[in-house]
Amino acid sequence: MTTTTAATTSSRTLQALALSDPLTLGMWAQPRAVVSRPHLSLIASAFKQAAIAPGGRLLITTPPQVGKSLTAATYGPAWYLLRHPGRRIAIGTYADALAHRRGRDVRDVIAEHGHRWGVGIRRGSASVADWETTAGGGLRSVGVGSALTGFPADFLLVDDPHKDRAAADSRRQREAVWDWWSAVATSRLSPGAPAVLIMTRWHDDDLAGRLLAREGRAEDGGRWHVIHLEAIHTGKHGPDPLGRAVGDPLPHPKVAEGGTAALLSHWEDKRRGSTARDWAGLYQGDPQPAEGALVTAALLAERRVPYGQALPAPERVAVAVDPSGGGRDEAGIIGGYLGADRLVYLTHDWSGVMGSDRWARTACLLAVETDADRIVVEKNFGGDMCRQMINTAWQALHQEGRVPAGRSAPFVAEETAKRGKALRAEPVAQALVEGRVWLADDLPELAREWATWQPTSSESPGRLDASVYLVKNLAPHVPPYVPSQHQGRKLADISLKRDVPNTPRLPDLGRRWWH
Repeated sequence: MTTTTAATTSSRTLQALALSDPLTLGMWAQPRAVVSRPHLSLIASAFKQAAIAPGGRLLITTPPQVGKSLTAATYGPAWYLLRHPGRRIAIGTYADALAHRRGRDVRDVIAEHGHRWGVGIRRGSASVADWETTAGGGLRSVGVGSALTGFPADFLLVDDPHKDRAAADSRRQREAVWDWWSAVATSRLSPGAPAVLIMTRWHDDDLAGRLLAREGRAEDGGRWHVIHLEAIHTGKHGPDPLGRAVGDPLPHPKVAEGGTAALLSHWEDKRRGSTARDWAGLYQGDPQPAEGALVTAALLAERRVPYGQALPAPERVAVAVDPSGGGRDEAGIIGGYLGADRLVYLTHDWSGVMGSDRWARTACLLAVETDADRIVVEKNFGGDMCRQMINTAWQALHQEGRVPAGRSAPFVAEETAKRGKALRAEPVAQALVEGRVWLADDLPELAREWATWQPTSSESPGRLDASVYLVKNLAPHVPPYVPSQHQGRKLADISLKRDVPNTPRLPDLGRRWWH
């Protein structure tokens, strides 16, 4: 066999192997740029399995810059189209520019190497964002928020739907990402089409967090197969997919295999240069321990009155409103009461995106529902108009017959936010810790705001603000938070069972008061 013949045979063998999975394709097409590492082999294998499983769902979450996007977002779609040139792929990412770059990269692979498998780019299909193969398939790439109208997709890939920390911390932007996923991206999928989500975790309610909360993990009987790779394996989330022991580092494409010391040094450098919150979310894929949150989700779960537990009779009932305005579309509207046991119970959350014409009516309707004797409203952005809008709404509802005959209008108590949000919220957080404020019903959005809002954040969550005004009005003598009481620890670090042994038990004084 001549040297030329041997080289040709070797090339054909490599070509035949190239379509075994996305990583192998990348190593064949760009041998200097794409290298084999255990975590990339795992990602490529999982991508392949998701692509062939009817309705497959795959979530890939790793630290930044470890090769996941090159493997799964560039060579993944290219591999899929080379194997199925008549199918269509939709790619989404946080911005049009990045989405178009992803589309161009995939098109370049097909244009350069597709002829080896009889696949090419259709003439006249020059757009990097929307192009077709010679077999009738193709790819469209868009930014989150953009339309996919007229493009039925056989495969959906979303890579980094949240731009950065600020975008993930913004409730409005998180909702926009979710709305796009629900109303645009998945609505274009053909029956049985797979979907792959690739992202770094920023927030417990980011797109990955919300999908897992709603649809569950495959190992728990849910829908999503999850590849979760920590920078340093902790064992917190069960066995490592790579078989690493606790304390072992994640491989990196630019660190030689077996270079454990170099990997540990690299990840330690990242840890030292990150806040605790960023290290937990971005590098460990665990955004729940949001450093600085005034209370934890676990504490709020303990503060939820057990189902079936009777509540004490109310002594004073109120509705609190943090109106929309000041750059925010969502109004916080929370109802609750001060019980005969001198504890505060938060009972209703009627918050939502609404203008001034709706929040005033909604607050009044909740006051009717709960028989509240007062409505507490924050007036920073509305001034004296807030009282007038509530009184006008009450009169209109009375004329419509939606207020019982003889029912007096509730007293309108106005609040002015003179101190920073953190200073206002800390006494209420302390009261939650000490068991003096309880969630009397399932109020998940209110609990989420309390467990995720950061005192340093520019966000102004309406539910949290309204609950603060409510507690302050119902129990004006809640003492301020004194750090020395808990040796300087944050409220989120305090365990109820360990630090507050004398938490009062809930009395059994009859049926729930609003039934």
